[in-house]
Amino acid sequence: MLRVDPVRKTYSAEIKHRTFGRVHLRLQTKLRDTAMKRHAALQQLLDTGEPVRDVVEALRARKLSILAVEECVRAKLPFDSLRPSAWPALGAARDLFLKAVGARDQGSEATTASNKTALDRAVLFFGEEKPLESITYDDVAAWKADMLATSDAAKADGRKALHTNTVGLYLTKLGAVFTFLQEREEKRARQAKRTPATLFSPLDREDHVPAVVQTRVRFLAEPEAQLVLTATPPSLEIAIACGIFAGLRVGEMMMLRPWVDLNLERGVIYIQSREGQAPHRWFPKYRRNREVPISAALRPYVERHLATLPAGAPYVLPGFRPGLPMGVQSIHEAVRRIVTDAGLEPGRKHQDGITYHTLRHTFASWLVMAGADLLTISRLMGHKGIGQIEDTYGHLSPMHLRGTVELLANRWFAAPSANQTPLGTP
Repeated sequence: MLRVDPVRKTYSAEIKHRTFGRVHLRLQTKLRDTAMKRHAALQQLLDTGEPVRDVVEALRARKLSILAVEECVRAKLPFDSLRPSAWPALGAARDLFLKAVGARDQGSEATTASNKTALDRAVLFFGEEKPLESITYDDVAAWKADMLATSDAAKADGRKALHTNTVGLYLTKLGAVFTFLQEREEKRARQAKRTPATLFSPLDREDHVPAVVQTRVRFLAEPEAQLVLTATPPSLEIAIACGIFAGLRVGEMMMLRPWVDLNLERGVIYIQSREGQAPHRWFPKYRRNREVPISAALRPYVERHLATLPAGAPYVLPGFRPGLPMGVQSIHEAVRRIVTDAGLEPGRKHQDGITYHTLRHTFASWLVMAGADLLTISRLMGHKGIGQIEDTYGHLSPMHLRGTVELLANRWFAAPSANQTPLGTP
């Protein structure tokens, strides 16, 4: 029979079977129609009897998902396809995944580093030789508790908890490894004209992955921006100014080339991909090239900085090693010192803390509050669409929204004067 959780409003199956006894299983859905389909698929699996005992036990241990059973029935595949093949251990799976992501055109160094950090932590917790198919729902829950420092081991060691957003990111990266290997197996199975083996992720997004905590967007008020610019040494003025007046990301600022990406004649900053060998090979986020106009506020900083650079300088912000740009961490450390010298709070841990990304928020926030078009702002920022601008900065433009609504009145109706009797009044 179908049961529904009165709190979560999710369905589960409760079946008494002559071969397997009582089978209680969550159906991972809030929709009754979907729950009925999964219940029927489970019943069909159970009616197969002893040949699928190991599959049923995998379901009970949460090593197998009811979604896989439903898909198996829908595609009319034999239940044998639910049995996992010899999948790699976690350490080897991590290496395969990182190599594949690094080889993709859209894979950036920052993405690869983020993936490696998350998966290294998973390997540290589960072990290099942990078979992927043996990682269960409860194992993932234990890792989550360890990262949030709520497990007994974490409390005993006095470990600090990771931020919930970081925990969610790490869990999602682990789930991506399972998805990658399953897709890889399906491609190979199509080539060999065989039924693919099935690897099911033990990650339950609803239960395991914490909801993203939306924090207040920190941007600089004009007096604060003036303090930061005043405290900035001349060699770094262009970095701070490009954040405030052009909305550049720190990686974009790092890779700017003088007289190539900075065109004073046209008054444009070019954020553009470049081929070649590392470390000079680089792609902007989402692989989206864009142009950002050099405003009148930004132009003096650009002109002063370019005048100080030697001829043939490869980067706007040269690093300590010849021919290489200033590193991202060096930029962050410089911003920390500048903000401290300005008498403000640096870093991300404090609610009012200022980082380089705060400068980018400042650029967008000022434009939104000035009533600029959200689509244009999203293009200047290099976003995929206006959704992120609306979600992050939309609350800053109430007058802009009000003006848009008033277009209806101005277009279709004449507003009644103070002494005019409204229509329909006796």
